[in-house]
Amino acid sequence: ESYKTLQQESQGQLAQLKQLEEQIALMVSREVYDSLQDQSQEQIALLVVLVELVVLEILAGKL
Repeated sequence: ESYKTLQQESQGQLAQLKQLEEQIALMVSREVYDSLQDQSQEQIALLVVLVELVVLEILAGKL
């Protein structure tokens, strides 16, 4: 009887652990996704600035 309850309890705890693991994995992947998004936005901003500089140089050369 007590063995069965122990077994059920440990199965319940295992299930909770699995849920926790899944939640942590989701949080981590969310964080990674967010930081990647931030990085790509920064890179796009840099590219825009570079393109503007090149265009200005071309215009300056033609003037």
